[in-house]
Amino acid sequence: MLRYYSYYSVGGYKDLLLGDSNSHDEATYYLPMLPVLEERGKTDAESRQRAEELQKLPAIKQLTIDNSYDLPSSARYLFSHAGYKLLYRHLEGDKYAIALRDIYPTAKDETGRPIPFLIVIMGDSPADLRTLDTLAAYMANNIATTERAISGMIGMDYDKNGLRFDLRNFNEWIASVVNGNKSNTIATINGGTTIHAFRDQVALLVLPGGIPQETAITEQRLDANAITETVRIDDIVARDNPDQLANTVARLATMLRDERSRNKTLKRGLVLAAICGFLIGIMIASCCSH
Repeated sequence: MLRYYSYYSVGGYKDLLLGDSNSHDEATYYLPMLPVLEERGKTDAESRQRAEELQKLPAIKQLTIDNSYDLPSSARYLFSHAGYKLLYRHLEGDKYAIALRDIYPTAKDETGRPIPFLIVIMGDSPADLRTLDTLAAYMANNIATTERAISGMIGMDYDKNGLRFDLRNFNEWIASVVNGNKSNTIATINGGTTIHAFRDQVALLVLPGGIPQETAITEQRLDANAITETVRIDDIVARDNPDQLANTVARLATMLRDERSRNKTLKRGLVLAAICGFLIGIMIASCCSH
């Protein structure tokens, strides 16, 4: 079973369990004003009726010291520390997690500031690994698309006066990603790399721009020798970001020209051929993953 956690600002940032893949609920809710309504309901019939209606809604759970809702303590740095954009790692036992941070929702706080959040998708059985492998590769290849999809499924529900997570849509999105992508390969300027998780390993570390791997190791308390694959976000051939793809091709052309200047026997035509081959490879990989 997959469990979905988030670090989201609703009356301040909180660690939340949004739901899981076994649930058939349409949505889950975090209702911080419900206790106030319940108190009013002791003397007001209308408030009591409204409180009873909200109490029936599937709940988003807030993690506490006493109840982590099955999230291992080894995952706490995913929430509390930075140093990564996307991280896919083993936690303990049969538990593995994908974490994506600095997702910007369409809504802003009451002062007009953006309220970035993170999401953690955790599997707790060997059967979940195929899903997580495919999902991690897709998310890395399509970070912008992934962020838009996720940010559109969580936000304030002003009718319920609380946070709403579209659990059914999220489960359907994961199913569509896994069913529609047969490759676990990430395309980068250095070639393709296939993602598979193993015990005691970090299967994938995607670094934000300007952040060295050493920072991620320190912030996330990682073992450098246990990191299987590290990729800088600017080196990923983003299939859903034309501007980044253009920049990647330009960088590759510069690299090839520099190599040609060092090796006089390399003819100019090879540069164009390499770039064309690179683009064709991207198109083939993209077609195979859909």
